[in-house]
Amino acid sequence: MSVTTAGPLALFGLALLLPVGLGLVQVAAGRRADLKATLGRLALALPVAVIGTLLLGGWLLDSLGGWPLALDRESPASPFALTLGPTVGGPAGLPWPVQAAAALSAVTILAGALIGRLRTAAFLQVGAWLAGVGLAVAAAWGWASDGWLVATLGFVDRGGAVALHGVAGMAALGLAVGLRRDPLPAAPNEGEMAWLAPLGLPLVLVGMVALLAATHVTLPGTDHPIDRLGLPAAPWDMAGTLLTGLAGGVLAGHLVGRGTAFWLAGGGIAGMVGVSAGAGLYHPVQALLIALLVVPVVHRLHGFLTTHLGLDDRAAVGAVHGLGGMLSAIVAGYVLWGYPAVDPLAAEALGRPLADLPTVDWLGVGGGPVPLVSPLGNAAGALLLGLGLGLVPGWLIGHLVRRAHLPRPEVAKPAKKSPAKKSEESAP
Repeated sequence: MSVTTAGPLALFGLALLLPVGLGLVQVAAGRRADLKATLGRLALALPVAVIGTLLLGGWLLDSLGGWPLALDRESPASPFALTLGPTVGGPAGLPWPVQAAAALSAVTILAGALIGRLRTAAFLQVGAWLAGVGLAVAAAWGWASDGWLVATLGFVDRGGAVALHGVAGMAALGLAVGLRRDPLPAAPNEGEMAWLAPLGLPLVLVGMVALLAATHVTLPGTDHPIDRLGLPAAPWDMAGTLLTGLAGGVLAGHLVGRGTAFWLAGGGIAGMVGVSAGAGLYHPVQALLIALLVVPVVHRLHGFLTTHLGLDDRAAVGAVHGLGGMLSAIVAGYVLWGYPAVDPLAAEALGRPLADLPTVDWLGVGGGPVPLVSPLGNAAGALLLGLGLGLVPGWLIGHLVRRAHLPRPEVAKPAKKSPAKKSEESAP
């Protein structure tokens, strides 16, 4: 299976199932009274992701490969570049619609913590940050063969655990921290439509596999596709890693959630996120064990955030995607310790050689011409991306929203019965 045989448009269409599946899980976590607002904000995620990627996100992703401030004003991905128009043979490199699909997934993740809690203007502000800046910068720094975190620290995130899930989830968590003085209580995780949650799991699995396969590009002059890190494309290995992560996550979620439908689905998603940093690099047994270990930790973290800290996170996106994505990268640093983080020859063949920066020697591992994976390098990269591009901006926007008096709408309450109706009902 490759990009050529499967068809790039088919992969793009299947990748759109990821935000659909995430949306089903989020609807399942809400109340029936908030269904209309939930669907409205999920629909608004589409224009936010597409416009943000087109006007700014694509340019930042293509321009920020080297040191963080190395912007390329002549980038072919600038919003008004002729190369974005129709071209013979299609676009070179990563097509911007694929990046828009990833941004749509990130904004959908964000919506899980915001639906029913904020006005539309506040949701659009945080979503625009993710689509236009946060996701693009994270992918350029840590999810690319020429990213400076990859070249310098040996950071590996093959499935976008931090660059996609971590940044979006931590932005939602930061927003919850910024709005923690909101007097309305948090909604329970087991909503009236909890039966929808397991239905979203197959869509999330298919969407994640298709999105990772759609990010593969072909080396110039060859028929060999490579992934974002320049490593040989292995879509079947990635699918196997995510499938075993889903299986282990569902089992662990059923146990820690005591059979609730929400944590059955939330555990499955947490399992896939927990193994996505090493997607295609883990043995299936390793992926299964990692998922079984990550899900109980994520469940405990969610309880700590909501019960002890009093944060408002309806769909547990802060713990499942945010902290779970960062934990995935940290675990990958230990399991893949000493493996090459990127293929420098493939990056050079694409015309985007590694940044001219010395690699870091972590405890005697690294420091040579090829960056190697290490626990400290992955932990540092996960903290930088998750906190710097997710938690801090989300908290800042949440603080500004609270100061601007844009609270969440009042929760719909059931209508009180009149005394006349009560007497009629009580009559024999």
